[in-house]
Amino acid sequence: MQISKPKNSTLALFAIAIVSIITLASWSVPMTSGMFSRFFNETDTVPKKCDSKIGELNEAIAQLQKATESLKERDISREVAKAIESINLEDIHNNVEDAMLQAQSALAKVDVQKIKEEVSLALARIDREKIEEQVKLATANLQPQIQKSLEEAKRELEQAKQELESAKQRIRKEKI
Repeated sequence: MQISKPKNSTLALFAIAIVSIITLASWSVPMTSGMFSRFFNETDTVPKKCDSKIGELNEAIAQLQKATESLKERDISREVAKAIESINLEDIHNNVEDAMLQAQSALAKVDVQKIKEEVSLALARIDREKIEEQVKLATANLQPQIQKSLEEAKRELEQAKQELESAKQRIRKEKI
């Protein structure tokens, strides 16, 4: 059995027309309060008698929470008191004194004079090394100037020799 298309389309159009008519008809009817209660029974999930019992339970829970908080505070204060009692000030004082004595003996063992001598020797070595390094740098920087001065002095000596030779020759010529 096959359903033909024209029958399906007419059925669909007929269903759409009925839904449209019902919608348009209900549109014009005003909504009034209590209309839901005419067709359905309204019942509350919690009876009114239970409201007072729920309030009593809430009060009992609040009192229980306050009581547990106060017990926790009492327990904490007891633990703090026990901790304070367990602290032995004499032991702490003795430990501090022992530590101070050990520190003083360690300081006494350190030879301050020897350290001062080593530091002064190291400073002397550093100063000597610095001086030698500065001399090397100065000679390295002055080396080109010294070379130039030597070359100029050689030239001047050559000129002076030449002048002396020329003066000697003039003197010889005059003697002759």
